[in-house]
Amino acid sequence: MKVISIFLTNGECISVKDQDDSDIMDYSKKLSDLLQSNNVTILHTSESSLIVRPSKIQAVLVCGENQEGKVEIQDTEIQENTEETEEAQESEDIISD
Repeated sequence: MKVISIFLTNGECISVKDQDDSDIMDYSKKLSDLLQSNNVTILHTSESSLIVRPSKIQAVLVCGENQEGKVEIQDTEIQENTEETEEAQESEDIISD
């Protein structure tokens, strides 16, 4: 059995189960092919069907039933280094004078 956790771009997580006994790597490749679509796609599992828009999916975690997987998605910000920017500005002023 597989547990599929789908992490959406808005931070939500949807988990579904599938009774598939195939190798996790093969299963993940099939799932990846399904998610390469630009259109709304239906993910059929043995226990449910999920209608997904691949563009709204940030990550997918596939685990065996006996495996625990934990993923934490954090937003990161790029902070500008103001000292370097000020130094660059000063050197531009010197060159233009």
